[in-house]
Amino acid sequence: MTSDEVDVQQAVLEWRRRTVAEYASAAKAARLSHLLIALGADRGLINLALRVTRDELDHAELSAKVAEALGDEDSPVGVDLELLLGPEDRRPVAAAATLLLEDFCIGETLAVPLFEAMRAGATEPAAVEALRRICRDEAVHRAFAWRALDALLEVDPPGVHGLIDGLLPAALGRFAATYGEVSLALQPGPRGLGAGLLPGTTWRAIFWRTLEAEVLPRFAARGWAPSPPTLPAVVG
Repeated sequence: MTSDEVDVQQAVLEWRRRTVAEYASAAKAARLSHLLIALGADRGLINLALRVTRDELDHAELSAKVAEALGDEDSPVGVDLELLLGPEDRRPVAAAATLLLEDFCIGETLAVPLFEAMRAGATEPAAVEALRRICRDEAVHRAFAWRALDALLEVDPPGVHGLIDGLLPAALGRFAATYGEVSLALQPGPRGLGAGLLPGTTWRAIFWRTLEAEVLPRFAARGWAPSPPTLPAVVG
């Protein structure tokens, strides 16, 4: 197998992974919209949650099309149902805050600059189309996440503060151990870069810069002061 073929194979696997991740995000956003309805949240916030669900489904389909355009001939990407099922025994506020913390407040805030960097280097038409749409939506999703967290803080300030206090260090540790420690050996060739992949050094730099400049200050503004994670960190 040539280096070019290996590069394309890497890109296919990455876009298949993104397809699974986007379907999982859609399911979580749908669950969050249900919880917001149960909490009597503002209608505009509920509508945003429903939009996020639709966007994530679109992102999943676009990601699958990129993999197909790159030559993916495998069967359709399967979705692990265990990843989509949320705990049913928590109170709605606690369940919504738990979902928001990792998948939306942290995840969507980190995603914005990462996807923008992917779009900047993409040349593969299907990847350019997908990343253009994803970048347009991610900023909206980020804004929704923090607005939803603020709404929960109004419903139960001590409960939400206590819950996030307990969950935040481990959540940040998990992101540091995955997003923040992407292999420095990851060096996509021209085809991989054109398909929207990022070198490991670029990915790491964006992650840590965004964590320090965007994620931690947003938590601090709401009364949390988590220490920046390092490795080895608490990964839960």
